Amino acid sequence: MVQQNQTAQTPPDIVNAGFESANPLEGWKTVGVLESGGYGSEKRLTHPGGNAPVESIQKLSGLSNGWYTLKV
Repeated sequence: MVQQNQTAQTPPDIVNAGFESANPLEGWKTVGVLESGGYGSEKRLTHPGGNAPVESIQKLSGLSNGWYTLKV
């Protein structure tokens, strides 16, 4: 939602959003496992089960300070 007196921003580019570039997994820091059978591409990233939290991280730049929502 754009509040009054704000300008809508162009979303940042996410590197390797469909996990196509797999050696190494370009753009991502992750302990996930790359598998075939993705929804929007040939690949998908999965995380093995266990007790520890798991993360897949990609640093984005060019964003203004504020709150953002990420949906996956």
